[in-house]
Amino acid sequence: MIASEEEHWYTNRVINEAINLTRLPRKGPVHINIPLREPLYEFHQKTLPAERVIETTPSRNVFPDEIINQLRQEFASSTNVMIIAGFQAPDPVLQRHIEQLAGFPNTVVLTESVANLTTPCSFSTIDRIISTVRPGEAGAYAPDLLITFGGAIISRMIKAFIRKHPPRVHWHIDERATPPDTYKSMTRHLQTNTGEFFKQFLSTPLPLISASGYAWKWLQKAESATTKHEAYINRIPWCDLKAFSVLMPSLPADSHLQLGNSTPIRYAQLFRYSQVSRSDANRGTSGIDGCTSTAIGAACSFDGTTTLIVGDNSFLYDSNALWMKQIPARLRIIVMQNGGGGIFRFLPGPSALQEVEKYFETPHKVNLKQLAKTHNFEVYKADNEAALREILPVFYGPSQRPAVLIVETPGEINGEILKKYFEALK
Repeated sequence: MIASEEEHWYTNRVINEAINLTRLPRKGPVHINIPLREPLYEFHQKTLPAERVIETTPSRNVFPDEIINQLRQEFASSTNVMIIAGFQAPDPVLQRHIEQLAGFPNTVVLTESVANLTTPCSFSTIDRIISTVRPGEAGAYAPDLLITFGGAIISRMIKAFIRKHPPRVHWHIDERATPPDTYKSMTRHLQTNTGEFFKQFLSTPLPLISASGYAWKWLQKAESATTKHEAYINRIPWCDLKAFSVLMPSLPADSHLQLGNSTPIRYAQLFRYSQVSRSDANRGTSGIDGCTSTAIGAACSFDGTTTLIVGDNSFLYDSNALWMKQIPARLRIIVMQNGGGGIFRFLPGPSALQEVEKYFETPHKVNLKQLAKTHNFEVYKADNEAALREILPVFYGPSQRPAVLIVETPGEINGEILKKYFEALK
C-alpha cells in the first residue's frame, strides 16, 4: 500500500523510467525491487487505477514528421501554454526561438537570471508575479500544456504552483535518459537538444494558434506586481532587499554575474535586469561551498568584468580561494555582511525558533575587510543606501587589483522585511 502522495508519485516515476529503459536506448531487461510487507495475501483491489504514462521520444537530431506535427497541433490547440526555462549557458539561437514562441497569445515564458534568456517578452521575476495570484483565480493562470527545459529552477513558488495545479500535458526536453520530474507532471520526455528541437518545431508555420489571451493575463499580473514591488522598495529602511534594489541596476553592461547560493540568488530573482550578458551560480546541491572559487575561475576566462554577489558565510567558507595568484584585476566581489546565514530568518521553520541565531545563522566575528586586504584586494564598505550609491562607480572603476565591496545590513530585520514584501504583493 502506498502511504502518501509523495510515495505514489515516486513509485509511478520509477516504474515509468523502468519501462522506458526496456525500450531505450537499447532494448533489454530491467530490475525493480519491490518491498513486501505483512500481510502478503489480503489484496482486495478488484480493478487497477489509471496511472500517468510518461512517453519517451528517443534521442535523435531530427524527429519524424508525424511526431513533430502531433506536437505542433497539441501546442496550437492549447489555450494556456507555459514554458519554464531552467539554468543553462547563453544560447543566441535558442533565444530567438523562445522570442518567437513568447509572441503567441496562448503562451507565457518564465525564466530566471541563470536561465540566460533575456527576451523582452519573457517574465523573469517569477516569485514576484506568482505572489500576486490569488487562490480563487489560480486556475486561470495555470497551464494546460507545460514545456520545460534546462537545469534546476530556483523558485519554490512556481514548483508549488504547478504541483498544485498540474497541467494536462507536460513536455520536458532533456538529453539525459532519466531527467528529473521536478513538477511531478511530466507526460512526454523529448530526449534531445533544446535548441535543435525548437529549430525543427518552428521550421514551418504552426497551425492556427488558440487566441486565449493567456499571455495578456500574465502581462497584467506582471505589471501589477511591478507597481507593488516598487512601492514597497521605496518605503522600506536599509536592509538586504533595499541593497539589492541598488546593486542589480548598477551591474556593468555586458558583464558577467556570479550569484552565491542561499539569499543572494533568491534576492536577484526579484529584480529584472538585462544589461548583464551572462549569469551563473553553483546550482544543483545548492550548497554555499565553492562560490568564490567558481567566480575566480569564471573571471579568468572572461575579458570583461565579473561580479560575484555572495553572503558573508559563503565568502568565509571559501576564503582559501583568495590566495590564488592569478586572480584578474577585473573581478569584483560584493559581500553581503548581514550577520551570518540570513536565509534562516526567512524560512518558516528556523525563523520561528529561539535558537535561529546560534545554531542556524552561525554568526561570525571575522574582520572581512582585513581578510580581503591580506590577499591584496582593494576594499570598500557601505552600510547605508547613500554610501552604497556613492561607492559603486568607484568600485567598478579601473583598477590594478581585484576589489571587494562589503555591504553591511541589519541581519535581525532582513527576514521580516522580506516576508512582508511577499505579503505586500498579495
